[in-house]
Amino acid sequence: MEIKPWKGEKLENRRLSVLIDIWFSMYGVNLSNGQVIYQKFEHMVKSMGNPVASTFTANMYAEFRRKRTAGEITFVDSKRHKGAPSIATLNSELARFKAVFEKLKELGEWKGPNPLESIKPFRDHERPMRF
Repeated sequence: MEIKPWKGEKLENRRLSVLIDIWFSMYGVNLSNGQVIYQKFEHMVKSMGNPVASTFTANMYAEFRRKRTAGEITFVDSKRHKGAPSIATLNSELARFKAVFEKLKELGEWKGPNPLESIKPFRDHERPMRF
């Protein structure tokens, strides 16, 4: 295989699901709850339409999160569904998804910027203590 530096970097055409698979096989498999996180990522990617990773944007994630907030996207069966997920759950999903891209960069599997870098977690207002 000839190296042709004048052609630049090869266009990234892997789907988001492929990156999640790579993350899991190279890192997530070693986490105590890695399988659970991986399954959650699979649901998230599917509900976002499994875009080509290089086309995945903060706006796509923001739309996904809007639908999650509205209760339009759920990851539990109808018996256990209790409406929209909590702010803490939404923030956890964001943090984990951001971390996937950072880990892939560290592993040399992602060359671009983190597409979720500009997304901030929701503010979770303090709840009054109950006695």
